[in-house]
Amino acid sequence: DKSGFQPYRAPSTGDAKSESEEVGVAATDKGSWNVFYLSLGTVMNFDSNRERCPKTCEILDSIPGIYGHSFFSCLAPESHITKHNGPTNKKLRCFLPLICKDEARLRVGDVEKVPLKKGKVLIWDDSFEHESWNDDPTSRITLIFDIWHPEITAKEQKFLSFLGNSRLRGQKKIVEKSGNKDNFFSIIDRAQYLEVAKEELWT
Repeated sequence: DKSGFQPYRAPSTGDAKSESEEVGVAATDKGSWNVFYLSLGTVMNFDSNRERCPKTCEILDSIPGIYGHSFFSCLAPESHITKHNGPTNKKLRCFLPLICKDEARLRVGDVEKVPLKKGKVLIWDDSFEHESWNDDPTSRITLIFDIWHPEITAKEQKFLSFLGNSRLRGQKKIVEKSGNKDNFFSIIDRAQYLEVAKEELWT
């Protein structure tokens, strides 16, 4: 069942070309990467996904310092997520492989091969450049969620959350009023309607 999964897409930058009906750009140069969002700030609604994973969401919501960005990641067989980095170091990325073989690998900064083990959480600052491979013939399923950097105070968390959600609300209004479709909100929203082949998820 592919319901809820959508291709990962990001706004186009530089010479990057949009694909799939101009819904942003893919993060892979080989294979495919699909995501099943559980949370992304307070502006975007993923209630239908959350209803399918109540226990997971309950556990995530109970984590101290949870950032409000969580999703299941499915990296198809023989896929490569190209090098990139997150936009900020105000958060840390938590990476929990659920279905993972030895051939799955991750590079973070200068560490060329970060070991990935099923059921073992890896935490890192994703503002460092990183990339990921799945050279196995089966899909790699990972639960990914972010937590606030421990040096960010509760007041700072509240303020930064307000800024982030205000940005998404602003982008939503831009889409509604001007039709500009190359912003983060629009791309995530429209990617929900892109087709995902079953073999990309459960191979």
